[in-house]
Amino acid sequence: MWPHCEQEEDRCLHRNPCLHGGTCKDNACLCPPGYSGPLCQHNSALAELEQDWQEGSGGGDAPGQFSAAFQDGSYLALPGHLFPRGPPEAPDTIELELRTDSAEGLLLWHGAEPSEGGKAKDFIGLGLKDGHLVFSYQLGSGEATIVSEDPINDGEWHRVTVTREGRRGRLQVDGEEPVTGESPGANVMANTQGSVYVGGAPDLRALTAGKFSSGVTGCVRGLVLAPSGALPHPIDLRHGAVGGSPAPPCPS
Repeated sequence: MWPHCEQEEDRCLHRNPCLHGGTCKDNACLCPPGYSGPLCQHNSALAELEQDWQEGSGGGDAPGQFSAAFQDGSYLALPGHLFPRGPPEAPDTIELELRTDSAEGLLLWHGAEPSEGGKAKDFIGLGLKDGHLVFSYQLGSGEATIVSEDPINDGEWHRVTVTREGRRGRLQVDGEEPVTGESPGANVMANTQGSVYVGGAPDLRALTAGKFSSGVTGCVRGLVLAPSGALPHPIDLRHGAVGGSPAPPCPS
């Protein structure tokens, strides 16, 4: 090679930089259905929804259906079948946009029902601690905790993407460099049951084994729960909930 010639490094050689379950091949990301971009960072369903918000088009994709404002202990319970577990090697993805000034609080939880007690149960959770976003999960052989580098409780909108593939997890905020981690032990499956709680939950201390004592105060929109192979699309929070307490659409 000539002294001043530069050769582009194959980023696939060191780690997989592709998001949302994309695979790296020949220095490029091969994206799953519903995602695009150099790193598979763009969710086409969320992009269409954002365009609807900006244009105020209403219709079948009216913004109110896909957003919820939480305060004073309000929460939504979504049916668990919206977020089924796939095979161990298949990534699960959670995406949402959040605006809050809460320093602490539960944002999303899928695990045992409150009546069963949360202790020593498998779960997937997302919440706030000291203003930082915390992605945690338990697969039965030890808990993983992944924390955002910067706090996000500044009252501005932030886009959040978390993925879990077996023991490995990844947390990304606003398209920045993701924070990664993994759970200890040999287990790779999350045996979660019951409802998916958003914004809070009934009997939070029992549900989360004391990890959270309150929900968040703020707005959530564009929530996507995408098991591997599923086409990502925001959940209709207004009509899709099977329980909870009043959570009106986010104010415009």
